[in-house]
Amino acid sequence: MQFPTPRGPNEGTTLYQAPCASYDSVNASAISTFPLNGETIMLFSHGDGSLVYYYAPNSSATFTKVS
Repeated sequence: MQFPTPRGPNEGTTLYQAPCASYDSVNASAISTFPLNGETIMLFSHGDGSLVYYYAPNSSATFTKVS
């Protein structure tokens, strides 16, 4: 993902691990504001994969799938 910035420290290895690029705990200081009415910009270098958006509505570790 090019924008918003990924939360992980090493996007070369961790972006491909589920869930959330292996960052499934909520760390409010590492989460950027997401443009709810904007867009995401992604660079795909592999031809096969899935993309699912999840969000944490509060500071708990419970993520909710955006449908």
